[in-house]
Amino acid sequence: FEADPRKYVPQLLGCDPVILMETDLAVPGSVQFGAFFDDELFLFATAENRATFKLSPERYTRTRVVRNINEIDRPLIR
Repeated sequence: FEADPRKYVPQLLGCDPVILMETDLAVPGSVQFGAFFDDELFLFATAENRATFKLSPERYTRTRVVRNINEIDRPLIR
């Protein structure tokens, strides 16, 4: 990690790329469902989304999405 910390920064601001591509919603993923592709870390909201990503990762990584960090759906903390 210390040699190259950028390698471990989640892509897409940590949002699930499958949800983002299919619904245009920015939903945070979880480290529980993380996966590397082309030396980049992606986080997913579910194991099913991670499996979908692994079937065709290029589909979810070759399209660039522009999002403002304030557009990410976050759970309410009470």
